Amino acid sequence: MCQNKPYFLIKSLFGLLFCFLWLSGCQFYHDTTSRFNAYFLAQEKLLLVEENLFGNPKNDFNRVIDVFPALDSSFSGSEQANIQYCIDKATIPIQYHKSSHYVDDCWLVIGKALLYGGSMEKALQTFKYINSISDNPNLKHSALIYMMRAYTETQNYENVEFVLSVIQTQNEVFNTENARAFYLNAAHYYRKIENWPTATAYLEKVVSDITPKRKQARYYYLLAQMYEEMNLPNQANSYYKLCLNSLPDYDLEFNASLNASKTFNASNSKPEETERYFKKLLFDQKNVDFHDRIYYEMANFEVKRKAYDLALQYLNTSVMKNKNNPTQKAYSYLRAGEVNFEYKENFTAAADYYDSALTLMNSTFKNYSKIKRRNEVLEEFITAYRNVKKQDRLLALSKKTPAELKLAFEQEIQAEKDSIDRQIELAKKREKAMAAMAAASLDSKDNKNEWYFYNTVALNFGKAYFQREWNNRPLADNWRRSNRVANRGADEGNEAIDEKEEEKDPYASIKSLESRLKEVPKTDAEGLAARQILEENLFALGKIYHQKLEDDDKALVIFKRYVDEFRKSDNTPEVYYLLHTICAKRNDCNPNNWAERIKKEYPNSLFAKSLENPTLIAAITTEDPKANANYKAAYELYRQEKYAESAQMVQNALEEQPNSSVTDKLQLLRIMLIPKNGGSKETFKNELDKFIATYTQSNLQDFAKSMLAAVQ
Repeated sequence: MCQNKPYFLIKSLFGLLFCFLWLSGCQFYHDTTSRFNAYFLAQEKLLLVEENLFGNPKNDFNRVIDVFPALDSSFSGSEQANIQYCIDKATIPIQYHKSSHYVDDCWLVIGKALLYGGSMEKALQTFKYINSISDNPNLKHSALIYMMRAYTETQNYENVEFVLSVIQTQNEVFNTENARAFYLNAAHYYRKIENWPTATAYLEKVVSDITPKRKQARYYYLLAQMYEEMNLPNQANSYYKLCLNSLPDYDLEFNASLNASKTFNASNSKPEETERYFKKLLFDQKNVDFHDRIYYEMANFEVKRKAYDLALQYLNTSVMKNKNNPTQKAYSYLRAGEVNFEYKENFTAAADYYDSALTLMNSTFKNYSKIKRRNEVLEEFITAYRNVKKQDRLLALSKKTPAELKLAFEQEIQAEKDSIDRQIELAKKREKAMAAMAAASLDSKDNKNEWYFYNTVALNFGKAYFQREWNNRPLADNWRRSNRVANRGADEGNEAIDEKEEEKDPYASIKSLESRLKEVPKTDAEGLAARQILEENLFALGKIYHQKLEDDDKALVIFKRYVDEFRKSDNTPEVYYLLHTICAKRNDCNPNNWAERIKKEYPNSLFAKSLENPTLIAAITTEDPKANANYKAAYELYRQEKYAESAQMVQNALEEQPNSSVTDKLQLLRIMLIPKNGGSKETFKNELDKFIATYTQSNLQDFAKSMLAAVQ
């Protein structure tokens, strides 16, 4: 027995060694098969997807470019087949090689593929799973980084901050690849929320390590843009130069060069150098495709110099020069709309430009919802704005003597005629230019043997000339009316009729002196009516600025003016409340001042109560919506001088809702319509007396009393 013991030990050792080798062989097989087969193929395909999606991103150079393009299913549509391939291959080791050390790596590939494909929820679940089960710290770091990316894309910024805090709390060392990915994704998040200082800090930590050079050039350009946003032109200029030295593609090179010149001249205050540089760019044949962008920047330069007419001219040229860049055309239209709206106050033109811009935009365009909202409310805004301007003008003119008034109107009429003359002269110059183009086209070598009707330039010129001279005429014999022979019948004989077409009066649209004089308020009652129109429209204008255009700067000015001029109006408590709301978000005015006024002057109003319970404000804004709508419609008819229709609408509204929140307004409007519809002065006075006696708490008391005093 003792003699067999060594043999038994040796046999056991060989058995253990065999089991170890067998198990090791199995692990080796699973690891090797996973790594160099399914995982390798999935990873290589994922690298291809990343290159296709992010290798040459489309940049909108009119705004700060993104660190990474936005991820969604529409963006990655062309790569969906490759993304699915990555998922399918990476799933194989998870299903058939569960013991492989590369299973967690495969999960990361699947998570990134889902992320690039726009399946954000599934991607997040995958990254959370990796972070919870993996023993590999590098994979856990990668999962956290791409979790940040997914939350950024879904605009779940609170969770981005949470993941950032987790990473910073762990204070673990990242490998080189993860460190680079972390800095880029952190910069991406802070760029999205427009935290420029933090975004630049993260991007500067990694930009020197980015390869290849063309990608590095793009990030240098982004850093320059962010420094521009921080109003640091020297730092911006330095990064634009680094971009130009990093072998950028021509689009990026052109824009970096353009912006480098702007930032250099901004820091050195030499606008004439900028002008020369723009001209140089226009003469460079390489920039023919970029003329739309150059003229756009020239327009922005002129806006800064307050040369708004020249800016609009450049913007129109930008649109004309645009060849195949709808994004740039949208920016040019938008900027023209902004210039007309904010500086020229030509709101009709602004509406046209905004409408054109929106046809070329999509919902991803920066400030799209705000631009769309402005376009939608522009018509309402124009009405209120023009009424305010008109009543301001009429009330100012009412203070002039008859002689001064006549002189002012004569000067107005002459100025309007001069403007029309300039437009006619400009049209003639354009006609000459078109004629020269047509002649040059006909005389060119290519067109010498070309039939007139095949020559587009000549044909367009001829068509425009004919329509200008003869207008749109039906196809008929003897269409030249000046030479037309009309057959009057055999018994009358042929009689040549010489009908010279009446030339249109270019000044026909100008209001006469008499019409202008009639508009000016002459009596106290007319002055009060003008002031009521002014009050209503000033109030409406302020609310449009605040609630619909989100322009609290202008709303603040309008509401403060309203308080100064119409202190005891029935809209005053609401104006106080709106001023309180606006000032609560600002540092240049005190909201408590307006709150105290509400409590002191209108202690029983819903606005006073809403200071303690803000939810009550909903009751104010929704109270009697139908009655309010009826009143506004009736008042608009009154303003349009449709007095009979207005009176009928007032009567219907009072019958339908005799005790609404606007009953006093409707009753006073009914009284104001009495003389307009032929009622006697005595009836007008009696109705005013009744109103004053009945509506003792109405804010319209003073207005009614002033009208009564005027007619007495």
